[in-house]
Amino acid sequence: MSVNGDILIWGSNEYILKIDFRDRMGAAMEFQSILFADSGQKAGKSVPAFFEDLRLDYIMKIIENQAKGYSVRLFYYTLPGSVPLIGYRQQVCKDLSDGALRACIRRFCAAMQKFRSSHTYSTQCEEEVQAASYHLEAASLYWDGLTAFERELGSCSPSSEGVLALAEYLKEHIASLRKQQFEQALACAGEFFSQMRFRLAIGPERIVIEEETEEVGNYLEELTEILGVGDEGELNSLSGIFPNALEPSYLEETLISLLKKSNPDIFHEIREFKQEFPDFYSEKLLRFEEEVQFYISFLEFAEKTEAFGYPMALPEVLGDGGFSGTGVYDIALLWKSAGRAYSVISNNFDWSLRPSFFVVTGPNQGGKTTFARSMGQAVYFAMMGLPINASSLKLPFFEGIATHFEAEEKIQSNSGKLKEEINRLAR
Repeated sequence: MSVNGDILIWGSNEYILKIDFRDRMGAAMEFQSILFADSGQKAGKSVPAFFEDLRLDYIMKIIENQAKGYSVRLFYYTLPGSVPLIGYRQQVCKDLSDGALRACIRRFCAAMQKFRSSHTYSTQCEEEVQAASYHLEAASLYWDGLTAFERELGSCSPSSEGVLALAEYLKEHIASLRKQQFEQALACAGEFFSQMRFRLAIGPERIVIEEETEEVGNYLEELTEILGVGDEGELNSLSGIFPNALEPSYLEETLISLLKKSNPDIFHEIREFKQEFPDFYSEKLLRFEEEVQFYISFLEFAEKTEAFGYPMALPEVLGDGGFSGTGVYDIALLWKSAGRAYSVISNNFDWSLRPSFFVVTGPNQGGKTTFARSMGQAVYFAMMGLPINASSLKLPFFEGIATHFEAEEKIQSNSGKLKEEINRLAR
């Protein structure tokens, strides 16, 4: 496509089936990745050269704001590379359009974030008992999150190959942990640990540590009364007064030393649990937790785009080379003009034969560059297996995108415009 000094080129291939998600016997795919299925592909680390021309760098900032604590940018740098993988992602998108399923996955991810925090503490603590107790806490958070996810996922009705394979893997992983007596060991160590009770009697010159032999009341309620704060929520805001999680205070070290002597079984149990289950978690599920943010962040971005009155639709990737679209608009321009009395114009195009190139002509400021950019964005989102910035789109499979749009000449540059253009084209 040549557009008055701007060039947008799409290299295309014939339809090639590069991934077979089922073996010859028709068995379901074994879960590996919610993004790349079992292709073995991984996210790239370098920003594609076409991002700036298509203003996708600007869009990425908006999408990443939806990720809430996750970094998703790298997942957008690599095109899936095959029609089946694009279809795989589109199916997952359809599943995650269901609010109940998305909320279920969000809760699982929140549980895994808490698990990661405790697990990190357990690997960084130098004090043996402290490390073991954080390990036990991490295991408890992981198990609760895992079993809750299995229950909630069972109440949803996913149909995509990716989510169904995930559900099957989750079931197998939980069964494997149960077979290893993980649940019983966790409950046993947790019960020992919960039995530990002590009281601090703070005097003007000394602190007396006394063991509690009877069940006591709610510590937080007592502490709110002692400190004179309004409620437990207000008490939680005072958490900064306590020592760093990785640096036990002298008082804590003293407590551990004394309690080791009076309660040796408790500390033996949590150490035993750490030694028996050092790596109980699934790397696949932790990878899922991060990769699924790709879909969640984009779908929430798409919903906000639709709230502006512009559609987002899943495209149809064809093998016959047909290329047509209705209501295609520049999504970056739309977001830049959000909240203003400004309408972004949509366009239609139709090329029934396999396209070689388009030549778009018209007056200056007539929208040629915007049209080219909107088509480039639509092709990019389509090749990523995502909803696109249009009412509908039918297109062939493109294995790559290359662009060259006119850019303002940099005054501070010592090179001429031709050299700048060549440098940009080199990428």
